[in-house]
Amino acid sequence: YEILKGVSQLAAPFAPYITEEIYTNLTGEKSVHLSYYPKADYTLIDESLEYRMDLTKDLVTLGRASREAAKIKVRQPIARVYLDEKFHDVMGYLDPLVKEELNTKEVIYSDNLDQYIEYNLKPNLPVLGKVLGSKMKTFITELAKLNPLETYKKLQSGEEVVVKLDGEPFELTKDQVIYSILPKSGFNVQAQDDLFIILDTELTEALISEGFAREFVSRIQQMRKQNDYEMMDNINISFKGTDKLTAAIEAYKEYIMDETLALSLLSQEVPNMTEDNLNGEDIKFYIEKAN
Repeated sequence: YEILKGVSQLAAPFAPYITEEIYTNLTGEKSVHLSYYPKADYTLIDESLEYRMDLTKDLVTLGRASREAAKIKVRQPIARVYLDEKFHDVMGYLDPLVKEELNTKEVIYSDNLDQYIEYNLKPNLPVLGKVLGSKMKTFITELAKLNPLETYKKLQSGEEVVVKLDGEPFELTKDQVIYSILPKSGFNVQAQDDLFIILDTELTEALISEGFAREFVSRIQQMRKQNDYEMMDNINISFKGTDKLTAAIEAYKEYIMDETLALSLLSQEVPNMTEDNLNGEDIKFYIEKAN
């Protein structure tokens, strides 16, 4: 109510007619154009909450990019994602939102992420080439001796990082090195600045089956829309698919029927079936409105 009322008042000079209708229907008052322009209540601003939500949105964005890089479809559930332990107290209570947005079973916070990822530090050649010249090979050797993560954190915080080049000290700056995070086998990582998220990309048979079921539900819902069914119309579903698909549909039969408002879900051949492919598996299906 507060948002709709406020927005209708704010937009009234630019969209006078629709805001008039919204405002008068909401409030019962005579006109939005006779109301006082709203003023900001700065006491309602929660900077802590805004930071937490911005952090969550940024991590979800990275998680979606990670799924795309790993070529895992949005409707395919994954087992877990890993986040830095330092974020637990800040956004731990928002785990359900992260799970829903990234379609993952679990969100794990850890301060020991080395088992999933590797840190890499290499010279920024266009920048350092002009500075070091013939000493570049020596610098690469010395850089390899440093701990990539610790060095990166020091550079980001403005701490001094010095390496010896032929006995002479050389102070590093953050623009002289390129820092990257690389996933180990079975994982995918996406990073931006000092923010990153790790996805467990291993798909078990159970996860794959659930992915089939979700894709199947999506296709049935699309067909309901194409057939101009009402939102609450019950349907009957017939399908014929590979053994793998059939097993998945049977395993999630109750979920599929509940999501699609189906009264029956039968593996059988019927006329006029639609041919499709779900995650690499061929299938035919047909729906009809239930009596």
